[in-house]
Amino acid sequence: MHDGICRSEDTPEYRERRRRAFEGLTFSESAESIGALMREQGLADWEIEAATAMVSSPDFMRSINEPNDVNRSVIITSLGRRHGIPPDIAYGLYVDMMVGSGIEDECWEFECFVDLNDVDDDVRESLRRAEDGDAEAQYEMGLRYRRGDGVFEDDYESARWLLQAAEQGHADAMYEVGIAYDSGIGLPMDADIADEWFRKAADAGCKRAKELFG
Repeated sequence: MHDGICRSEDTPEYRERRRRAFEGLTFSESAESIGALMREQGLADWEIEAATAMVSSPDFMRSINEPNDVNRSVIITSLGRRHGIPPDIAYGLYVDMMVGSGIEDECWEFECFVDLNDVDDDVRESLRRAEDGDAEAQYEMGLRYRRGDGVFEDDYESARWLLQAAEQGHADAMYEVGIAYDSGIGLPMDADIADEWFRKAADAGCKRAKELFG
């Protein structure tokens, strides 16, 4: 829930106001201009932040022009999570952006989507296990997102899954979290925190981490 507004509790009046903020947009406007239009409609700060992040993303803008882009749900999921917004709410904001701007027809209905829709079965199964708390699957998803292996490449999602696995004691995930902190890819660059994770990984038996400390 954000500012008391949750998709399931949204009123038709609020959604209509949200859609009006995007009326006539061609998405050639700057993110700042779009944010100003949303403020005029009295929309919540978190929505403005999320919407401007979307239109500032080259990958998101490219997906608008490619209706069958199977990566769209992943793009929106990732953008939402970076701003602390649950995937279904971020996707609902996207729908209202599309309908309000006229890109999608008014009768197009919002449906909850499954993250990584239309991907290979093995990726979907790994995601399912990862969401159920399987540390090995979380580690696998972290590496997949880092490499763009079967999913849309996303350093933030990579770090998120690797952290979950590392916090469960997965030694190799601990090492990869150290790499993320050391390089600033997906996580804030911090050599001290990186060193802590490398030491934890070494203590947990990660061969690569042990080699760092001789």
